[in-house]
Formats: sequence, structure tokens, C-alpha cells
Amino acid sequence: MIQHANILLVNYGEQEPQDVRGVLESLQHRVVVASGAEAAQRLAQDMFDVVVVDLGTNGFDASQLLHTERQANGSPAVVAIVRNRYQSHAMAGKQEESIMVESIQKPPDEPGMRAAIHNALVQKHLKLENAALRKKLDAVAAFEAQSQRLNQRIGELSLLNQLSKDMTAISDLSELLGFLLGKCQEILGSESGSIFLLDKAKSELVLTVAKGPKGESLCGIRQKLGEGISGRVAAERKPLLVTDITKDARFVKKDSDRYDTDSFLCVPLIHANSLIGIINITSKLSLEPFTEDDLRLLSILANQAAGVIESRRYFDELEALNKDLNARVESGTRELAQAKNFNESIVKSLPLALLTFDREFKVTFCNDAAEKLFKLCGEATRRTGLPKLKIRAAGHVWADDLAGVVNSGRQCQFSQATLPTGEGEAELVLRIACSPLRDHRGEILGGMLIAEDITEATQMERRLVVNERLAVVGRLAARVAHELNNPLDGILRFTNLAMRVRGEDDPGRQYLQECRKGLQRMAKIISSLLEFSRSTYFSCEDAQVNSLLGDAVCALDHAINASKVRVVRHFAPNLPSIRSGNMYQAFLNIIKNAVDAMPTGGILEITTENRQGTLVVRIADSGTGMTEEVQKKIFEPFFTTKEPGRGTGLGLAISRDIVEKYQGKISVQSEVGKGTTFTIEIPADRSSATRPST
Repeated sequence: MIQHANILLVNYGEQEPQDVRGVLESLQHRVVVASGAEAAQRLAQDMFDVVVVDLGTNGFDASQLLHTERQANGSPAVVAIVRNRYQSHAMAGKQEESIMVESIQKPPDEPGMRAAIHNALVQKHLKLENAALRKKLDAVAAFEAQSQRLNQRIGELSLLNQLSKDMTAISDLSELLGFLLGKCQEILGSESGSIFLLDKAKSELVLTVAKGPKGESLCGIRQKLGEGISGRVAAERKPLLVTDITKDARFVKKDSDRYDTDSFLCVPLIHANSLIGIINITSKLSLEPFTEDDLRLLSILANQAAGVIESRRYFDELEALNKDLNARVESGTRELAQAKNFNESIVKSLPLALLTFDREFKVTFCNDAAEKLFKLCGEATRRTGLPKLKIRAAGHVWADDLAGVVNSGRQCQFSQATLPTGEGEAELVLRIACSPLRDHRGEILGGMLIAEDITEATQMERRLVVNERLAVVGRLAARVAHELNNPLDGILRFTNLAMRVRGEDDPGRQYLQECRKGLQRMAKIISSLLEFSRSTYFSCEDAQVNSLLGDAVCALDHAINASKVRVVRHFAPNLPSIRSGNMYQAFLNIIKNAVDAMPTGGILEITTENRQGTLVVRIADSGTGMTEEVQKKIFEPFFTTKEPGRGTGLGLAISRDIVEKYQGKISVQSEVGKGTTFTIEIPADRSSATRPST
């Protein structure tokens, strides 16, 4: 306890405080005397153990002075000097717990002052010890509370650690969600719960797992963000505690009617600031409402689980993507293998001979047509080398041209090369194209050769020339027969009349008989010529217009390719058949003229259609075209615009004659420099019903 106290003596101008000061100093206390305002200021600034005041002083407000706060050592003890016992009891009744007051009556004597100061200091000391003890008790309570919170946190961390381990060990997402929901229900004592996952593509929540009386029947339902309680929690990303939904002002009655429980928890699942879903916990088994501690614990569990769920979702997505990629790779590999096999089949099945060779002219690959054409059977034969093939072409040396392909990268072509097939057999006529084969860097690895057997086409072309000549002969024979038949008939008639006027023994009759025999032989010859001319113009076999046109194009394939003409077909299906009647010859003549009109290449367009019972064939070329004067004479016999020796001028005349036998018609449209179009129209009812008239 303090032996020598710091005492503030409040002086209000009277003499008596000086006497009190003398008493206090005699008791060896340190005394500071101050008036009212100054006393309040000194009390606020300095440390005093005791304040001595005279409550009887006029104009003194004791409560203002006694309630001055002290920061360092608490409020000082007070010794009040009172005039009588009534003031002493009144002062004791107004005493507050924070102010220690002792009273002494006037005039204060030394024993009374000593006792008052001593009691005041004792009360202050006890008050300070009580305050210190209270602080210690508060510290102990705070420590216990902190220890309790720490133990609770340790328990939560242990729970989260075990939960994380258990969830990490589960590989299936549905099983993981079911385990998480079950654990949350177990920890929070809940009967029902559900987990929604976010469908990012549609911005909807999908109920993925649910437990409770109606859990399984609800799985799969969807809810848009911002709609309903779950949608609002997901949109706002804030946990929600509802202790009693019927009394919660945040929800209208229709919200409360949708729930079987009044209290529930709804917490968003968020990982890396990204919404994953929400978790709902409802129907507490104890029938008590959920608390803030329940909400905090569920939030902790949700935060811990969100990362695991997202990782599992990513893993499942990656696994699904990996399976899809593997399936695509397998499918692509199969398709690539099929495409490779298909391409190989195409190459091997090509009617054209195709082979490749290296820089030493050894065959590295050949298809079936090349094997058959060049007789490359067996590995040894293939290694023989291309220069040893006995291919001949006018103006070319086979070996030198091959060397140019490999050494200089030149291309070589042979429009008509010959290849011996063996003793006693005719030579094959080939069209050959050869080009260099390069790698990705452009370096020449060897070459590629494509060959086409045009032997049959060449022979057909020769036959075409012969047939054209025969047609000319037939036409001439018909004209000659017609011109001779009429006068011959008259001569026979007159010879028969002359014989009638001669007697049997008349020598002149015998001469006439010999004349008649000669004339009859001439008539027979003329009849044979007419029969020949008729057989040249028609036959009576059924045929398809599209097939006849295709055959005509095929017959002229060599000339078409040589002139670099591209043929475009627009054939209508299901056309009625016709009696061929040498219509093939008419098509052949027109197509040949069209090809001849395009010596540097062009387009030959052939179109067929059935137009309201009429077969229409259009043959158009992009050649040189004709003037109007030429068009007027184009169907006249022996008229031609070709060079001497290249045409007889009978082809179009014969074609018109053949078309007219079907009661059809042929027309031409042409413009110089833009091409020519021939249009053939044949009545469908005449195309196959009867044989064309002669």
C-alpha cells in the first residue's frame, strides 16, 4: 500500500484548505493545492492518489470533478470534507462504484485526516487488486475460449483432411458427389440434401445427386441461374441460412410452399473464382433450425470439396476427350488405310498402264494394266530397265527421252508409239506420257509413265475412213443406179416390143434376144448396187440414243485427245430406244466435224432430252464456226470447207438423209469464232415403232 501519497487539495479561496494542507504535510504526504478549474486540469494531466475536497464550498460541482477520467492508474480516492453527518450519508448514497469516497467532518483533525486518507488508499488498493484479478480472470476466460475455438478448428481441419483423402480416392464423379452429400448430412445431422452442378453451356443448374424421401425422383431437373432459391444463391455466389422460411422476409409465400422444411442451408460450390454448383442441406433430424455454425461448417466443406469436384470433372472431361481422340485416331487410321487401299485399288484397276521408275530406270511400281501391257511379270523382269523396252516413235529416241526426264526434269509425250508384241503378232499402238517424280524438296527421284493402248481406237479410226469411203461409193452407186435404171427400163421395153414383131425364124429376133439378156444382166447389176446402197444407210437393230452417242465419242477418242477436246455429256435418262438405222453413222459424222473444227482444243457438249414426245440431240462445239453462206450449203452433197483430200463433202448430206428417214429434221446454228450447234429432232413414236422407209 502507498505510504506517502500524492494528494490534490482543491482550494476555493477559503482559509480552511491551508489548515488542511498543514495537516496533510505533517503526515508526510505530497500536497498540490489548486482551485476549481485548475484542479480539473491538474487531475486530468497528473497522477494523484487522493483528492481532498470540501463539499460545503459555495459554487462547487463535486460530480464534475469526481468523474474526471484517469488513464494510467485508475480514478483517485476522494476524501470529502463535510459539515455534518447528513452530508456524509448523502455523499455515500451518491457514491459510484468507480469512485472511492471517504468523508471527514469539519474541522478536520490529524487523527481523522490520517484515518480518512488511510481508508481511501486502502479502498483504492483493493479496487486496483480487484481490477487486476478481473483482468486475469478475463484473460483466462479468453484463453479458454481461444483454446475451444482452436480445438474446434483442429477438429474441422482433421475432418477436412480426412474428407479430402476420402474424396480424392474416389474416381467416379457421381460416386464422389454422393459421398460428399452423405458426409455433409452426417456432420450436420440432416435427413435430406442435394447437389446441383452448373451446365456452363446453357447457364443452368442440373440436379446431379439428391438424398432424402424424394431424392431419386428429382435427379435431372434443371433450374436457371437467378430463379428460385438455388438459382439465386448460384447467381449471387453467397451462402444462405434460412432458420424459418415462413418468417423470413426475403422469401414470399410461394417460395415457402415449395419446401418440406422450414430451415435449410444453401452454399455455392466455387473453385478458382468459378462457380461449379451448389449444395443444399435440409430437414435437420433434431427438428431444430440450422445455425450460423452449421452454415460456416458447410461453407468450409463446400470450399474443400469444390476443388476436388472440379478436378474430377476436368479429369472426366479429359478422359472423355482422350477416348474421343483415340476413337478419332483409330477411325482416321482405318479411313486412311481404307483410302490407301482404295487408291491402290484405283491405281491397280486403272485401264491405263501406270508405272514409276528410279533414276536407274528400274521399275519401282506398276499396276495390273502396266504389268500386262509391258509384260512386267516377276521382280527380275521389273529390274530389266525401261530403256530396253522396244518402244518406237517417229522422230524420237526412247532412251534419250527417258534420260531427259530423269536428268533434266523434262516431260515427254508420244501420241502414237509402237510396241512389238511378239513374232507373228501385230504391233500395239500406244499413247505415252512421261514426267519426273520429285520428293518434297523438289529433287528428282525418278519418273512416272502413263501409257494407253490405242490400238483398237486407231483401227476403228481406220475403219471409219473406210466406212466413209463406202458411204461415198454407196451414194454414188445409188445415183448411178438411179440414172441408169430409167433408160435401161425403156431399152428393155423397146427390145421386148421389137421381139414381138419379129418371127421365130427371123435372124433379127435372135439378136434382140441377146440384147435382152445383156440388158437383164445390167438390170441385175444395178439392182445389186441399189441393194448395196440401201444396206449402207440403215440397219434394224434397237439401240439407245445415249449408247450410240457414247460409241461415236469412243470411236473418235484418239482424235478428241489429240486435239485436247473436253467432252461434256448431258444425257437424259430413260429415253426410248430407236431402230439404229445407221443413226450411229449420222452422230459419228457430226461429232467428227465438230472435233475437226477445234484443232487447238475446246469443249464438245452433247445433250439429249425427251421434249414432249420428241427425241432431241444437240451436239455443240466451241470451234471456228461458219458463216451464213456456208450454213446454207452445208448439207449439199460434195460441199466441204476442208482442205483437199481431208473430206468428201458427203458426211452431213448422208447424216441428213439418215435423219429424214425417221421423219426427223436436222438444223444448224453457228457463229464465226464462237462455235457450231447441230440439233437433231426425231419423233418418239417414229423412233422404234417402224423400220425407216427407204
